[in-house]
Amino acid sequence: MARHRVTRPVPQSEASDREEKPAREPGLNRGIQDHIGSKLRAMYDDLKERPVPDRFLELLGNLDRDLSRGKKCDG
Repeated sequence: MARHRVTRPVPQSEASDREEKPAREPGLNRGIQDHIGSKLRAMYDDLKERPVPDRFLELLGNLDRDLSRGKKCDG
C-alpha cells in the first residue's frame, strides 16, 4: 500500500517572517580581520625586502625575450 505524504500549508505570517529576516552573512569580526591583516602585511613586508631568486630572474628574462619575438605564451 502506498503512503501519501501530507504537507501542512505554511501560514502566511510564518512565510512572511522567513522572507523579512535578512540572511546572516558569514564572516569574521573586525578584530580578527585586523589581526590577520597585520600579520599578512608583516609577512609580505619581509618578503619584499628579500632579493628575487636568480631562477625567477632567468624565467622573467626568457619570458620578455619570447614576448619581444612575438611568441605566444601558453599559460
